[in-house]
Amino acid sequence: MKKSFVIIIVFSLIFNILFFCVDLLPQIIEKINKPNYLSSTNNNQVESKLVQASFEMFSSTKMHMPWARPNNFIDKIRALRLDETTRIYNFPRAYLALGLIKYGNKFDSTLVQKVIPVFDDYYLNGEELAFKFEYVDQVPLGFAALELYKITGNSKYKKMANIIYGKLRTMVTKHGKYSIILYRDHQDDLFVDAIGMVCPFLMEYGLQFKNREAIQLAESELEFFMTYGLDGKDALPFHAIDLKLEKGLGPNNWGRGMGWYMLALESVMSNLNSELDTVMFMEQNKLSFLKNIKNLKDSTLYTEFPGTSKGFDSSTSTMLMYGSNVLEPGTYTIDSILTIFKPFIKENGILDRCSGDAFGVDKYSLEFGESELSQGMILMLLSTTSSNKALTR
Repeated sequence: MKKSFVIIIVFSLIFNILFFCVDLLPQIIEKINKPNYLSSTNNNQVESKLVQASFEMFSSTKMHMPWARPNNFIDKIRALRLDETTRIYNFPRAYLALGLIKYGNKFDSTLVQKVIPVFDDYYLNGEELAFKFEYVDQVPLGFAALELYKITGNSKYKKMANIIYGKLRTMVTKHGKYSIILYRDHQDDLFVDAIGMVCPFLMEYGLQFKNREAIQLAESELEFFMTYGLDGKDALPFHAIDLKLEKGLGPNNWGRGMGWYMLALESVMSNLNSELDTVMFMEQNKLSFLKNIKNLKDSTLYTEFPGTSKGFDSSTSTMLMYGSNVLEPGTYTIDSILTIFKPFIKENGILDRCSGDAFGVDKYSLEFGESELSQGMILMLLSTTSSNKALTR
């Protein structure tokens, strides 16, 4: 009896300590240690800290982006140990790699040379993938490989892109006259996330290797979404398309959904080469979307841009601003970008306020914080500017 009582006491203590550490302590620390931001720091120092923090984040296996939805104590325990596929091979880190490569290629060749061995160690085993390709979420790694091939000419990056393109070809679904790639093979809907991850890779692959099939697939994916996944004259994207009903699902104002749509839009529309009717249809939707995004931003009622709300999503704003700068060059300068975001860049150089991963239509994370996605996207945004006069090396 005495022994049983001791065991119960010990287990009770362990459970209570675990509960405190996992559930209560993080909230206490968050309230006590409010982060300091670089609001008053000059832009060249902000940029330097941002780039350094980005490389350090990429070099570490720690996952920054809020991922699982911790509904209860058990979920929080599970979230403490994400599997390696989630940490290393999913889209947040892929965009961090892409941002570092694009920024380095534009402004700092030594940064690219630092990124290459880390990238190779994570993603390549000789000239083969070091991971099992399973999901659309891994496609942006192929885009990063294409950028590295463009810079280095090393055939291993071309082979990596070829492997991913070959996998995507097996995932193509026919829907009437359209060829599309779904977010997941078993789904009866097309998520906007899918077009944002797939179209840029397909367009870059097609342009680099003169592969018309890849370009046509990207155009088909975007045209299909424009046909069935936009909200009428506003041309704002729904979260997904119900393939059976050919109707939009979810809201047309999900911030990151607009960001994913923008990534598809800028990649395809920058290089569109289709029939005249298709071009006119897609161009009109592009112009309507850009006009409405600008109106939403100017109204300050849509709280997904810095300055409109403390609750804005940095992944949304960086994606939308990136696309705007590609489609309408000069919209943002490097100084204006840093001035806009530095009130939300922590002293350690990490951009704050990225929402966690969504887990379904109308099911959005309430977690906000640091993320590889926002960190990579702001570097991609900086790479669209004509010069980096803010940073003096």
